[in-house]
Amino acid sequence: MIRASNKRLVDARSMMRALCVIASGGQIAMPEITEATGLSLAGAKRLLTAARTQFGVEIVWRRDNTLVHHGEYTVEDWGVFDQTRVRKLLKRRK
Repeated sequence: MIRASNKRLVDARSMMRALCVIASGGQIAMPEITEATGLSLAGAKRLLTAARTQFGVEIVWRRDNTLVHHGEYTVEDWGVFDQTRVRKLLKRRK
């Protein structure tokens, strides 16, 4: 468990799973992240905030201008994590 900035804990495995889902591409928005991690919307937002602030992961929200509040997340930089190793770890643990 990793302590988020607001003193709540976030699960490291959920964080890795969310990063892999976002990195898989293809219009990844918050519903896909909450489904993959099993977290509530608030929990998923805390998880992304912890990834950004504590581990230097650059997660970018790109808005689709055709719809209001619609767009996708992308991972621009994995920060301290190695993308290949994270994916291997998650495949082994399924």
